[in-house]
Amino acid sequence: MVDSNASLQSLCLEKNGIGGAGGEALLRALGPNIGIKSMNLSQNPIGRGRGEGHGAVYELAGMLMLNNTLQVLDLSSCDLNGYGSNGRGFNKHLERVCDVFADGLFSAGTFTNLRVSDNRRIPIALLKRLREAAKPPLVIDFLSAEKHI
Repeated sequence: MVDSNASLQSLCLEKNGIGGAGGEALLRALGPNIGIKSMNLSQNPIGRGRGEGHGAVYELAGMLMLNNTLQVLDLSSCDLNGYGSNGRGFNKHLERVCDVFADGLFSAGTFTNLRVSDNRRIPIALLKRLREAAKPPLVIDFLSAEKHI
C-alpha cells in the first residue's frame, strides 16, 4: 500500500522504536513512492542490525535513486554508523548513499536538508563529500556528530 501511494507527502515516525529490520522494510517499501517530500525517522535505531537484506542504510540509497521529490530527510540519532549491529565499525552503506549523489543517480533538484546529528563516528570527510556531490547545495546538520569523531 505505501509503495504505490503517490499522495503521501510527509512521514514522521520519530521515536517509534524502529530498528534495522523495520527500517530496511520501510525504506524498501517507500522507494517507489513518488510524492514524499519530507521524512523524519529520527531517534529510531535503524542503523542497528538488518532484516533479510543489506539493512536500512542500504535501502535508503535505493530509495534515493527512485525518489525525485524528497526535500528533507531527518536521520538524527539513528545509529547510522551501525555500532549496534556488531559493536564496532563503520556502516559501509553510508558510502553507497554518497555514491548515489556523486554519480548523479539522485536527480531531485529539491533535496535541500539532511539531518544526521547525534550519529556517532560518521566521518566528516564522508559528509563533506555528500554535501559537495548534491545539486543544489545540500544543508547537512551534523554539528553534534562532530563531538563523537
